[in-house]
Amino acid sequence: MKTTTKRIVLRGLLPILTRALNARDIMSNKIPDISDPDEFPYCIWYPETATEVTYRALAGRYPQVKYLIGRACAVAGYVGLFHELDLLPQFHIAEEARENQQWEINDTIMKADIRFNAMNDYTLTVFSQPIKGCLNGDTAVRAYLDIKTKFKAPPDLDDLLYDGGRRTSHFDITEDDPINARFIMNNDLSRITPETKHLPYCIWYTSVPHPSTCKELFRRVPSMKPAIARACILANFPETWDLLDADPDENSMMDARQSHNPKYLRDLESKIPTRGCRQFHGSKFRVVPRHCMFDYTSIDPTTNVSHNPCTDYLVGVPYNGRPASMAQIELTAALPHEMKKLIKELWERDYTTLTFDDEYYASLRNKGSQ
Repeated sequence: MKTTTKRIVLRGLLPILTRALNARDIMSNKIPDISDPDEFPYCIWYPETATEVTYRALAGRYPQVKYLIGRACAVAGYVGLFHELDLLPQFHIAEEARENQQWEINDTIMKADIRFNAMNDYTLTVFSQPIKGCLNGDTAVRAYLDIKTKFKAPPDLDDLLYDGGRRTSHFDITEDDPINARFIMNNDLSRITPETKHLPYCIWYTSVPHPSTCKELFRRVPSMKPAIARACILANFPETWDLLDADPDENSMMDARQSHNPKYLRDLESKIPTRGCRQFHGSKFRVVPRHCMFDYTSIDPTTNVSHNPCTDYLVGVPYNGRPASMAQIELTAALPHEMKKLIKELWERDYTTLTFDDEYYASLRNKGSQ
């Protein structure tokens, strides 16, 4: 079967995306065509700097970014170009030069009687007209961008549902795992090769791939056999199951016991005396049975979705990590405006919450009978 790959063009899709692409072009020594003010990049010196020739050409074509180019000169040490720009003494550039030990640029600015502010690192904007300012020490200098914070794993890591050791940081979002899983469940293996690093385990919820997909997936990535085996049990693919010759583990045994086809449990039990049965303790593979993976619902609306967005992280559908549920927000969004107003008033008055439980509905019936 012939397949075609559609290339997604990000440039022009959103100003923020075009802005990032323009920054990348400049640092790659390419000067992009920019017409929209919202598409002018701010940081053009990290993660790397362009050549002095590129920055000089950029200043000639877009003089409105000359102070950003001056800052790039302070990072890269382009003293000659810095003087050519003939900038007002700008304190962001001075702090950047000091941090990068470009003392000639730093001293040129610091010896001036008056220094100016021409940019804002918080809003990522350049002023059309510099204003008087001073060194506040709040410049996001290049060295700060390289700082990484280490997180020490808790002593009871094995008791956590999420396997923190799977990545170097607890805050590294593993978005590639569910994306790859979704492609597999859609019977599209274009993202899966023997070199693919982010391989999912849950490939049976919310749908199950076709047996042909399971066979090809096993051929490409034999290490995914435990995941494919579970999909075969849950979808009852006996022929594909026989091809796998799966090893027993606690998850597949649980699925086999609940399957209406006794073949899977019989096969697994026959292998236990020689292969054993693998147990999972506190790992990413500890997932609930498919029949338990219904969407969790909530009876507790939140008082203010925009000010207090929250999720339940131990309920709902797990996906190779902490499961999250938006049930509370979904409930709140569906409520009539009058009900939302009442919930907010109760909370602001005496921190009372409203729960749609048996007591709540009983109170409605009592009111109706009065």
